[in-house]
Amino acid sequence: MALSAWALVHVSQGPEGVTPLDPCAAPFEQAGNPDGSTAVGCGDPAGPPLRGPARALFGQGLDPNQATAGALEALPGIGPARAAAIVAGRATGPYERLADLARVPGIGPVTLERMADWLAFPEPDGGSSAGVRRPKPGGGEATAP
Repeated sequence: MALSAWALVHVSQGPEGVTPLDPCAAPFEQAGNPDGSTAVGCGDPAGPPLRGPARALFGQGLDPNQATAGALEALPGIGPARAAAIVAGRATGPYERLADLARVPGIGPVTLERMADWLAFPEPDGGSSAGVRRPKPGGGEATAP
C-alpha cells in the first residue's frame, strides 16, 4: 500500500494549530511509526528529525539509503516491488546520487526524473546529516539548506 505524505502527517503547534501548508523552518517529529513521522511539530530545532514521507512536506526529501520500503512507496512511480528492490540494492553499496538508483531493476530515466525532486542524498564526506544534496531537475545537484 502506497503511503500518502498528506494523510500521514498531522502538524500542530500550540492552541492555534498550523496547517500542513504553513512554512516551518524547524519541523520535528512528535510521533511516528516504522515508516516515518506521523505527527510533526514546528519550531524546535533540537527536536528529533523528520523521517519518511513527512520529510517531503518540508522540502527535505527522502534518503533512499535510510527510508523503509513503506516510505519509499510514497515516491512517484514506486510501488511495493520497486521499493523492496531499492532496499535490497543497498547491499551492493549506498546510493550516493540520483543516477545510482538506475541500477535497481525497473527504474529507468522516466522514473528517475519523476522522483528526483523527492529525494535527498547525504554529503559524500559523510558529514552532518543536516546538509543533503538534492537532485536538480534535468541533472546536477543542489545543496539543500
